[in-house]
Amino acid sequence: MAVIFTGLGIWIAGKLTKPKVETRVVEKEVYIIPKETFTINTQQLETLEITKRELEILQFMALGHTNQEIASELFVSVSTVKSHNQNLFAKLEVQRRTQAVGKAKRLGLVP
Repeated sequence: MAVIFTGLGIWIAGKLTKPKVETRVVEKEVYIIPKETFTINTQQLETLEITKRELEILQFMALGHTNQEIASELFVSVSTVKSHNQNLFAKLEVQRRTQAVGKAKRLGLVP
């Protein structure tokens, strides 16, 4: 009986700790959207002139992906990802990935 409850507890813990993220493909663009409702601040996107590709990379950064993982996911080279990173850093007026993600969250660009 204890084995059943232990197994059930492990299963429930796994369900509670899994990230609630879904991926949608819209017009051949991949957007990663949390299942909770989140609306991107499009006014800030326009003001900062952040491109669709830069937004995709910013979303992957916010999820903790490395440059290599982002490159593989988007089928581009690592140097292309680094180039987009530098453009994002300049537009967000930051110097590091963590700063970029933090500012993007405050501006409503990523959840």
